[in-house]
Amino acid sequence: MEGDFIHMRTEQNEKKNLKYCLSRLADFYNDPIYYFQKISKDKTTAILLGTPAHYNIGDHLIAKNEIKFLKEYCSFEKIIEIPTRIFLHQAERLKEKYNPEIPVFITGGGWMGDVWPEDEKIIEQMIITFKDHKIIIMPQTIYYDDLEKSNGFIRETCNVFANSRKLMISCRDYSSLAIASRLFVGGNVQVAQWPDMGLLKQFRADGIENRIALCLRDDREKSTDIEIEKIVKKYAHLSNTEVTVVSTMSRKPVPIWKRESTVNKTMRLFARHKLIVTDRLHGMIFSIISGTACIALDNKTHKVRGVYDLWLKDNPNVYLIENGDSNIDIEEKISELMSGPVYALEWKNRISDCFEKMSNDILNFIRNED
Repeated sequence: MEGDFIHMRTEQNEKKNLKYCLSRLADFYNDPIYYFQKISKDKTTAILLGTPAHYNIGDHLIAKNEIKFLKEYCSFEKIIEIPTRIFLHQAERLKEKYNPEIPVFITGGGWMGDVWPEDEKIIEQMIITFKDHKIIIMPQTIYYDDLEKSNGFIRETCNVFANSRKLMISCRDYSSLAIASRLFVGGNVQVAQWPDMGLLKQFRADGIENRIALCLRDDREKSTDIEIEKIVKKYAHLSNTEVTVVSTMSRKPVPIWKRESTVNKTMRLFARHKLIVTDRLHGMIFSIISGTACIALDNKTHKVRGVYDLWLKDNPNVYLIENGDSNIDIEEKISELMSGPVYALEWKNRISDCFEKMSNDILNFIRNED
């Protein structure tokens, strides 16, 4: 009997060890550089935390541009990138590994609030782990379904923020800034408003084809407008225009060493179309940075409208569908964008100025005493 018990425990340990080994192999596949990084303690080093090794190519665009921004605009010579999956496996080790004077940047996106509560909790765990560092959360959308019902959830978040050494939360839209200013500001917590990092760099490609592409969500953030596909297909049928489907989601997880090629491939794909119709924020942004005309629908968390209203509404290449728009209005806009020229990206200089200001804000935040 005792022998059976020992044999059973041995089998359990072997399965646990195998699972551990497979998990570490997966980490190494996703980011082999992490395991060979040397720790720096000088002022030219920064930590970029929570970057993706998953399916969402929009998140990879953000991470790619964050690294470029931190090096080119903020003059950091070394970026220690720590993907979310490695953070979750190595949090205790990371807690002791890095000098508290190295600033920590948490990657931006749409993962604050209660639509993706599991992601919000990961951000909180990152702040707890690196609470002795100065922390900057890169441009985010913050969204709560119901502030009153989420009161307990928000209170936990506020406690985590308040216990950090010094924290800056940056928002990419007015609504998120209002929420952060109301709920989080005070003491060691500051807020700022900066552009989505996907807008940092433009891309140009030859070979535009007279096609429309649909890039629509199928998750809990999807648009409630169910007519858009019918409208697009009706226009395409009457005008003999091809309609394709594109996505900012990869079929397989994207490891860090494949990020550059995957993002560039997606930009080339968007650039080949004359028009993109999307309810994805980075469907809109991939369109904008590739100079492709875009019709955008808002999504559940309103991050499409938020970024559009603040940064893109003066760009003639993009049109956001309003609640009062009829099917005929939308058909006419499709026809206009399909037949018109592709405009230069007039917002370029304004956006560039915003990134310059962003770098100044960050460097002042880091240099100023607590």
